[in-house]
Amino acid sequence: MKEISILTLNIHKGFDWTSTKPTIKLLKEALIEQNADIIFLQEVEGQNQKRVTNEVDWIENQFEFLAQDLWHSKVYSGHAIFDKRHHGNVILSKYPIEKHFVTDISLNPREKRAILYAQVGINNQLIHCYCVHLNLLHRDRKKQYDKITEYILNKNTKDDHIILAGDF
Repeated sequence: MKEISILTLNIHKGFDWTSTKPTIKLLKEALIEQNADIIFLQEVEGQNQKRVTNEVDWIENQFEFLAQDLWHSKVYSGHAIFDKRHHGNVILSKYPIEKHFVTDISLNPREKRAILYAQVGINNQLIHCYCVHLNLLHRDRKKQYDKITEYILNKNTKDDHIILAGDF
């Protein structure tokens, strides 16, 4: 197997930790500098109609903006759907993404969570990539760990190349 570099990051919908200052452009610069082969992102906004009108530096379809020019393959889960906005997990890859699926692992309506799966082809070999973002409460995360484990065991063999990344 060819050596690859990976990176995982919760981008907090393109804002700093106070949710007041847009950081998406700085984030893109940092991702370009890191130059990872496969990037796993959580809390990526696909659309937010309220922010479009209120934020000067707002960038719609954050995953498209982040992937532009460097990561030609990308998939977005868009699983957290709310009134006039949605966000989710993203996998960016310099290698072809051959197929992808989204599987809901939500335990309550306020914390919408999913497994974003992407099958990445590298030099005639497949990498099974899983991007997740788990709930805040420990008891919920334990249930989600079980769901993720079952999901991966059902989809893969012991000889498969697997990457599980995300916000745990």
